[in-house]
Amino acid sequence: MTRGNARELAVHLIYGRNFTGEAPEQVVAARLQKEYYEQLAEENDVYSDRPSRAQLRYIDNAVMGVSNREEELNAIISQFSIGWDISRISRLTRAMLQLAIYEI
Repeated sequence: MTRGNARELAVHLIYGRNFTGEAPEQVVAARLQKEYYEQLAEENDVYSDRPSRAQLRYIDNAVMGVSNREEELNAIISQFSIGWDISRISRLTRAMLQLAIYEI
């Protein structure tokens, strides 16, 4: 698995958390269980390889970090999304923007 794939997994988990409202550590633990992960591999190639320990640390850190700083990240997105209310930005796009800004 590449760093890009790990980043994509992090976006999937951030996006999914927007629907479930689960705690970030719960999302990571539940979605990366072996059985659940193997089912997803049939639907999406990014799940074909399991993340390494370093990638798991990155994914966990990214999901936790975005969750803990969500209000701050959304404020930054709102500041620069001129003419767009943040509620009009799709959840997937918002998850990608949140992760990108968090990484910066």
